[in-house]
Amino acid sequence: DVRWAAWGSQAADQACSWVMTRDHPMPPASPMGQIGARTVGTVFANSQNRHSAPGICTLSGDGLLRLFRATGETRHMDLLRDIARALPQFVSLADEPVGGMRPGWMNERVNTCDWEACWMRDVGDIFIGSCWCESSLLLTIVEVPGVYVRTDLGRVWACDHVDAELVGGRLRLANRTRFDATVTVLAEDAAAARRALPFDALWGVRQVEVAAGASVEVDVRG
Repeated sequence: DVRWAAWGSQAADQACSWVMTRDHPMPPASPMGQIGARTVGTVFANSQNRHSAPGICTLSGDGLLRLFRATGETRHMDLLRDIARALPQFVSLADEPVGGMRPGWMNERVNTCDWEACWMRDVGDIFIGSCWCESSLLLTIVEVPGVYVRTDLGRVWACDHVDAELVGGRLRLANRTRFDATVTVLAEDAAAARRALPFDALWGVRQVEVAAGASVEVDVRG
């Protein structure tokens, strides 16, 4: 229904105004400063506390992919890419803990102001706690393609932490991180994009292994 597509675009444009479009400087000694956090793609919780958070509470944002497929408006995919790519940096790791949190934990705070000063927390600070954004990250893994390709447009969106480009009919992926990657690749043309995605759309979709520091190419034609 084209009416719902238009209404969805209007709602997405309003939601976009809650997503950070710049990297806010963090104090070097703060938890966010210590991990070099980038705030582009983080999402504001509400206008009262004035802090952004990792991801959409509590969604993957796959509706933006569906909205792009229905409307062809690339800004919806641009927004999804920014939100998805922002998420992993906030996961506390054994060798790179975030603010003393346990491995695997994520905190909802991306504090860009001192609104929590009364609790002795400042810009870049967090509280120690496992939060809903872990669910947003897990949903992103299973519902949002790591790389989405529109072969008819010659466009690529890398929602995972790889570099992606189309070279002829081949997709080149480069992994500049220190982690091996399993990248879910969804490639389609305009005709395929006209078909509604099922809820389990990524089950059975091609997965490409890219070792840390390596590059691979895969054929995305046909």
